[in-house]
Amino acid sequence: MQVFLFTPLVTCYLKKYLFCLHLLFSILLMSMTLTRVYRLHNVCGLVGVASFC
Repeated sequence: MQVFLFTPLVTCYLKKYLFCLHLLFSILLMSMTLTRVYRLHNVCGLVGVASFC
């Protein structure tokens, strides 16, 4: 009986935790991608070879 009483509470916390984890992963991936694009853009700007970049 106690398992059925705590199941909604556990699923609620699990969904909240998974959503926060997904949000953190998405923000981390986006920042890594933007950092790499920015660095590549700076390297191509310094070299001056537009066809290579």
